[in-house]
Amino acid sequence: MKKKLFIMASCFVILSGCMTQGAQYSAKNNDWEVKLDLTFDKAEGMECHTGAIKYLGEEPYPKEVKYSVTNNSNLEMGGTGVLDQYGVLNFGKGCGSATALIDKGNEAEIKIEWDGKSETLQLDVK
Repeated sequence: MKKKLFIMASCFVILSGCMTQGAQYSAKNNDWEVKLDLTFDKAEGMECHTGAIKYLGEEPYPKEVKYSVTNNSNLEMGGTGVLDQYGVLNFGKGCGSATALIDKGNEAEIKIEWDGKSETLQLDVK
């Protein structure tokens, strides 16, 4: 009986070391709502990220949006895209070996540019 418990506990420890961990970042103001989800697969050593920017302003949707995400661990990612019919731009669907945001102690922000305007939002960890 003790041997079975030891084996089960050992399996749990080994498997928990291979499990995925992650963080969710979000920000919102009068014009924008941003969500960024990160997962880190320890077994693969890869960080995967997905995000969305939603326009909340009263003006017509901007035609094109430029964004850049940065943090205090030298992460930089960004791009340019077109909002869909609901005012949403999905971005960052990808994986890489960088784990710059996964540490919940990291601060991050997103800069959004559209129609000659620019706003920077602090991304908070959930």
